[in-house]
Amino acid sequence: MDTPAPPQELFREPIIQYQYMDPGYSGHASDVWVVQTPSRRVVVRSSRSRCIPDNEFWWGCWKLFGLDPTIGSTMEWTSRALAGLGPIVCPRVLERRQAEGRDFLIVEWMPGTACQSFLTAPDGLMYGLGQWLAQVHGRTFPVFGTVDGETAKPVAAFHGAAVTVMDQLVQRYFMDEQDVVKALEAMQRAMKSLPVPTHSSLVMVDMDPTQFLMDAGRITAVVDTEAYVLAPPALELVALEYVLDQRTAAALAAGYASIRALPDLDAVREPYRYLCRLLDIQGEVPLAQWMGHPQLF
Repeated sequence: MDTPAPPQELFREPIIQYQYMDPGYSGHASDVWVVQTPSRRVVVRSSRSRCIPDNEFWWGCWKLFGLDPTIGSTMEWTSRALAGLGPIVCPRVLERRQAEGRDFLIVEWMPGTACQSFLTAPDGLMYGLGQWLAQVHGRTFPVFGTVDGETAKPVAAFHGAAVTVMDQLVQRYFMDEQDVVKALEAMQRAMKSLPVPTHSSLVMVDMDPTQFLMDAGRITAVVDTEAYVLAPPALELVALEYVLDQRTAAALAAGYASIRALPDLDAVREPYRYLCRLLDIQGEVPLAQWMGHPQLF
């Protein structure tokens, strides 16, 4: 299949060359190109959807946080919110334009290569990632929802909202998976019984190594920020356990603890894990395997 080309009408200069950034899996939310013109190199992004994608992740994030991946405002607001929070930078959105009936973002190009796995990363890299994450979590909010605040609700209502969305996700996507259905009621009770969250932070719901760039042996940029929301920071750390092992988690935790205390995940881990599985953040893993994953933080 031919790769799509970015519209020339986005630029006043001719496009000299471009590279389509295929993430290597189906169902990704955006078309992304690296584009070279005579005067600059930029990244061009556009949503592939005209409405909320009908899948567990995006539909669930829309119901729980109000997150709409078809608009570019999330990346713009996230870029501003992450500015100055440690050495890992978030590219600036330079322009927002329309072409061929679609919205396009022209984004600052960042040097580096995509991080393919945290599991092979040196301890120093993971320590630095933990420090940055602690700095991001240090900026707190009294609400949860989208980064721009458009769907803000009191953070004290987060667990109740999660209970409702868990039921909706199971009804919509999991009725043929009896283990998921049978676990729902217990997980709802567990979520309802959790301590009330005291604050939200900037959280990437589906954090994965491929969303970061590496250069000279360190992580330099976070470039895929479509799924940033305001949520309890423990949710991000629970999800992170699935892309780490004991060594890399220990290094990340040490870096985090050098800035701020790591949240206690013991109380929230089980219902948060169930919510993450319903959101399909790492694919269709059998529920027993998912819930039995090693506890790393």
